[in-house]
Amino acid sequence: MFRKIYTNISITLIKQLREASGSPINDCKKALESTDGNFEKAIQYLKERGLAQAEKKSGNQTKQGVIVAYTNNKVAALAEINCETDFVARTNEFLEFSTNFIKTVVNQEKDFNSSNIESVLRQSQNQAYFETNIDDKRKQLVGKLQENIVIGNLNAFVATNNSVFGVYQHNCLKNTICGLGGSVVELITEQGLNDVKSQILREGANNLAVTYLGLKPKYLYENEVASDVIDLIRKEVQRDFESKTPQQQNFIVKGKLQNYYSDNVFEHQEYILNEDEPQTIKQYIKKELEDVIKDKVKIGRCLYLTI
Repeated sequence: MFRKIYTNISITLIKQLREASGSPINDCKKALESTDGNFEKAIQYLKERGLAQAEKKSGNQTKQGVIVAYTNNKVAALAEINCETDFVARTNEFLEFSTNFIKTVVNQEKDFNSSNIESVLRQSQNQAYFETNIDDKRKQLVGKLQENIVIGNLNAFVATNNSVFGVYQHNCLKNTICGLGGSVVELITEQGLNDVKSQILREGANNLAVTYLGLKPKYLYENEVASDVIDLIRKEVQRDFESKTPQQQNFIVKGKLQNYYSDNVFEHQEYILNEDEPQTIKQYIKKELEDVIKDKVKIGRCLYLTI
């Protein structure tokens, strides 16, 4: 015996369900027909349908998306939210989800990384948007946008009593904090912070975050360069300049190492926001930060992500 489909559905009710759920008109009509016009049951129907579609699409490749960066001055977070197409990545719904996701992560004021994404997805502090938890909202969005959506990368850093964060968002989309690249830079002082020092350092950290994303260094400091890299350069010089004396070879090695540091080590790279007065990152920190706040400053945790 076949179930009779309830068809006496008003346009007004369909529109109300559309506004409440964000689902397409046809899906709202079908949900109301399948639940005999019961609005609450239709909402649940759409949620369950979205969860089922999310499961079906969970294996689809997600090579597009956005990078979202945010800080509340206590915590800085950087995440990569992925979807299947560039079209969906620029929809208001996807950008809204990405924005609310990163703000919720920051508001938890905990350190996070990609290894514990699952624990983040099960939590929610932004009830007005996420209702139950982040992952349920993600699955609902998959059902609505008809594409797989995943959290590709996530890092959140909690500041210490001596540190501040700078963040940079590249190519922001639709006046949001979502873009095609982003970075976080931490600056740490020796003698602690006050309001004035925090403001100066935060501006400096923001400037360095721009430079960090632009240069994409392999290392922060010279002493972090792997010994294997130095040994390889030394062996190449010994091979290519066999006729030179050991003293001359050492001079050549020193020059090649300096070039390597300039290309790959952040403290030796050029600060890109001051074209009138070329200076390295190390020189910028000394002149614009340390000399101003009368305190030692070092670079702490740094990260960049790009799509």
